[in-house]
Amino acid sequence: MGLVNKKKMLAGMLILFLCFSCITVYAADRMMVVETYTGESEAVLYLKGMKGELSDIRVQAGTTVCDSVTQSRLSESSQLVKTLIMLDNSLSIPKTDRKQISTIIRNLIADRMENEQMALATFDEGLAYLSEYTQEDALLLEAAEEITYKNSHTYLTDVLYDAISDEYVQPKEDVFFRIIVISDGMDNKSIGYTKEELFSLLEEYPVPVYTVGVQTSKKNNNKQLKNMFVISRLTGAQSFLLGEMKNLLELNEAVNEDRSIIRLSVMPQQELMDGSRKTIKITLPSGKSVSAEMVMPQQVKAAGGTSADTETKADAGEQKEEVSNGKQTWLIVLLAAGVLLAAIAAAVIMIIVKKRKKQNAGSAASEQMHQSDRNSSQNTGRNADRGQAANEPGTEILRAPGSNEQDGTVLLWNNAAPHCYQMTQPE
Repeated sequence: MGLVNKKKMLAGMLILFLCFSCITVYAADRMMVVETYTGESEAVLYLKGMKGELSDIRVQAGTTVCDSVTQSRLSESSQLVKTLIMLDNSLSIPKTDRKQISTIIRNLIADRMENEQMALATFDEGLAYLSEYTQEDALLLEAAEEITYKNSHTYLTDVLYDAISDEYVQPKEDVFFRIIVISDGMDNKSIGYTKEELFSLLEEYPVPVYTVGVQTSKKNNNKQLKNMFVISRLTGAQSFLLGEMKNLLELNEAVNEDRSIIRLSVMPQQELMDGSRKTIKITLPSGKSVSAEMVMPQQVKAAGGTSADTETKADAGEQKEEVSNGKQTWLIVLLAAGVLLAAIAAAVIMIIVKKRKKQNAGSAASEQMHQSDRNSSQNTGRNADRGQAANEPGTEILRAPGSNEQDGTVLLWNNAAPHCYQMTQPE
């Protein structure tokens, strides 16, 4: 019975080894789009597996051939590269493998690309960053020294799903992003993201995920490792079994193949920039082709017109707005001038009115003085008449009934001739 179990174990290990070998060869030799990026007016595709010199590449979006296509090798451009190293630091990682893991991490840091930023993190139920993304090797090596192993559960699927969402999907940065996972593949969370959900996310947002599998001493984790290695195969990366690596630099060699990745920058025609998902077909001069789906750039279109029409209308609208603003400015100036003129006119009118009032007052005073002179002359005349009448013999001057001294009415009574005369002094 013991011999049968040993044969089964050897057979299982042989099948697992062949499976791992097939995954590695398939991922390394085929040409595929391993990552995409959608900008405001460009669609970027990262093509892996194209050997030789750069040549004319035909890019077709849907049924339309794109005219504007530029290409460059990742190592020959200034394109930013971000690499996240995720280490499973649970106690299920054998102590005998931890020194090798430390060496692998140090090798990756030492072999970093010039335009590459690295970050180091450990994970169990979540992701714990030991360093930020940096190009400082000293900081990365210092973070590697802080790695400790602890008794914890490992949620590989959930942590990887969140890492891709947070580090790649959400920021929407024009960077080449990749992940290196070192783990035993164990996934202790029964309720969470499923493998299918993770694969669906990677299909929509492809990111190369390199994996280094560690076999546990207490449990047979071959099934878990196989599931983890599938992730590498789907994303155009390679996977490794730590116990089968003849040289720890094998991972470095695989990762360094990304330096020959071709970055294709495509400027789609206006009619293609509608924000929809389209199949992009890339054809080499040899006739070899590869296809991938990605979201196209999106530009706002006016009703019944293209974005160019929208820009033209926008320019016209800006010109109209400038004219309108100019008219409003002139209107304000004219209103201000009108108010100023009205104020000046009001001030002039007030001055004229005041002068006329002074003149009228002077005329009234003069007239009053003349009237006083006339009254004085009249009173003098009346007094003279009265005196003359008083001198006549037998004559008396009497005041008429109901008259006063000012109205000038008197009665003359002659004693010699009993006659009475009423005299009124004209005014």
